[in-house]
Amino acid sequence: MDNNLVRSYIIDIYNNPKNYGSIKDYDFKKKGYNALCGDNIEIFLKIKDGMISNISFISSGCIISKVSASILTDEVKGKKVSDVKKNLKFEDIKDKLLIELSLSREKCAKLSFETFENLLKDL
Repeated sequence: MDNNLVRSYIIDIYNNPKNYGSIKDYDFKKKGYNALCGDNIEIFLKIKDGMISNISFISSGCIISKVSASILTDEVKGKKVSDVKKNLKFEDIKDKLLIELSLSREKCAKLSFETFENLLKDL
């Protein structure tokens, strides 16, 4: 894919992230932090009838971290918790970034996924 198109795709998600902000009536929340770069995230989750009825995040950090969180939350919203627990893999999110990640940037991309995984363990 054309580098300019990929760059535009990433910047658009960064400037207009899906599911950004906090949910006032959340059922669960979890914070995550990347000590290597200082990125942090908080994920809010609302569950109804075994489904992820709402999910959102707030974060500060790099573009890759925020874009990954937007992709993750959009990917799981409306799905059954049991299906997400069984089937969601980091590669699903990484592939939607459309870019190659260095090891340090992969940690940025993984922050939302690992935080979400930890949140699911609490359910």
